[in-house]
Amino acid sequence: MSKKRGSYSSPLQQKRRQRILREARLQLETHDFSALTMQNIADTSEVSLKTLYNLLGSRDSLLLEAGLDLLDYLEHSPPIVIAAPCIERLLAYTEQAMKGFKATPRYARAVITLLLQAEGDNAAARSQLGRIQQFALACLTDAARQGEIRSDLDLEKFSQMIAANQWGATLMWEKGLTPLEELLEQTRLGHYLVLAPIARGKTKKALEAQLHLLRGQHAGELAPVEA
Repeated sequence: MSKKRGSYSSPLQQKRRQRILREARLQLETHDFSALTMQNIADTSEVSLKTLYNLLGSRDSLLLEAGLDLLDYLEHSPPIVIAAPCIERLLAYTEQAMKGFKATPRYARAVITLLLQAEGDNAAARSQLGRIQQFALACLTDAARQGEIRSDLDLEKFSQMIAANQWGATLMWEKGLTPLEELLEQTRLGHYLVLAPIARGKTKKALEAQLHLLRGQHAGELAPVEA
């Protein structure tokens, strides 16, 4: 099989790349993962099958690249850009990511499956898995500078906890253990539990209020059944 080669440097190449990755995501929403072929993607992307293999190497590599492209779009989407570059931006990122799963569940499930199956040295898979942690670390660093969280913390460790929570909730959904409609709520809850104890001032009060609200919504579910 040919390996991915070259870069997308010219505007024409960038446009073609965007079209291929967009069509890959769209095709996955209308085809079962096992039935999706490079020929399907080549036909809808208006490129030859040979060109597609030369550019992206394999179907799985293409879909992982499409996932990275989606993360790029997410990080530069208006709700993220306009959010304050601290805890607010971190939570906005989570909101948008989980809404994206809800909008394209078949694509999201396929990419998660690929990530779990990928070899440890797969660059695209490693980049996707580490992307949330890197974004969380940047937000936590800004939050510490702005006094939203304590400044004496190992921010690397807390960013890993945020990423583990988000990927953990996602994995539970992928395995059918968490309904899609509860995915965002579960991720929020995990983030609040990590962030509230280390937050300060108004941010701490806001996170504790959200945590109290979420717990209150489930109070009835957790209440003992009367005899």
